[in-house]
Amino acid sequence: MTDFIHLDLGQLAARKKLFRGYDRERESYIVDAQGIKSELARVLKDGQKVYLIEGCFAHLVVPKKMALGVVVLRTQPLELLRRLKNKSPKKAFENAQAEALDIIVIESLSRFKRVHEINTTSRTVDETAREFLEAYRSGLPMKVGVSHWLEDLYESGDVEKVFQERS
Repeated sequence: MTDFIHLDLGQLAARKKLFRGYDRERESYIVDAQGIKSELARVLKDGQKVYLIEGCFAHLVVPKKMALGVVVLRTQPLELLRRLKNKSPKKAFENAQAEALDIIVIESLSRFKRVHEINTTSRTVDETAREFLEAYRSGLPMKVGVSHWLEDLYESGDVEKVFQERS
């Protein structure tokens, strides 16, 4: 195993109270991205340690010059909806729609030279971790386009299950 220091951005935000507010409709806190960027700069300043920074917005706040790249964990949108069934419906659908439209991958590609996708849909945590470590040990090779969720949803007739109109 590689010696990473795990840094969960959600936990960091909670510990340092780096929130701009609370969104009642989505039942989630609104993170203070600038505050998190500042805190990350402080934590990462020595550059001597290897951090595994986790969070759905990590690609937006991690300094480019301090990152090997980004690993984007992907999940088929209908499976993602199933996994998020205990979240607010609005948040769950927004996440599934972002997944179908490759939003995190596109944002990551716009900031980083190396982006590596891992499809977690039918994998265990251990299988996903093994692929991550293999990619890391190989220098994080580019691997994008592992999914075609929107095309798959269209072909299966399931687009409306993810992009349904909600009141």
